[in-house]
Amino acid sequence: MVPSRRSPRRPRILVTAFEPFDDREENRSGQWLDAFLRVAAATALAHVADLSAAELPVDFVKLPRALARLWRAERPDVWILTGESGKGDAIKVERVAVNLLDATIRDNAGRRRGDAPVVRGGPPAYFATLDPRGAREALERAGVKSVLSLSAGSFCCNQGFYVARHLAR
Repeated sequence: MVPSRRSPRRPRILVTAFEPFDDREENRSGQWLDAFLRVAAATALAHVADLSAAELPVDFVKLPRALARLWRAERPDVWILTGESGKGDAIKVERVAVNLLDATIRDNAGRRRGDAPVVRGGPPAYFATLDPRGAREALERAGVKSVLSLSAGSFCCNQGFYVARHLAR
């Protein structure tokens, strides 16, 4: 039998960040994404995986649609969603996304959601598929200040995490 000359498919890594919101000029997740892509391009990661990136809308209606389009187009093996809370100076590694939208501020379309499900009939929560503690430790070893966080809150970061896990189930 002659071995195949084709190499196995390279893993696809999709990294997302959010657009600015709440009258901010920038979103720190976008800054982190830019830095990640620069570092990835200059390291072995660019040679072993296909990297792509996207900016997500801070909009309760557009966000799930954007995530579904990305899922269909990219079919990522690894999906890293980044966001910001506007508080603190460390990357939070989230453990859980909950099926709840309960925002104290409006999205970029001016809508506010309270006590609403992310996905009607969806499970109460999804856990991260990576080891959050291991991810935080890897970030710390790389010199990136990070902390473990129980959940992604109840705004668009949580909605994005929940919808992405729901799509991937």
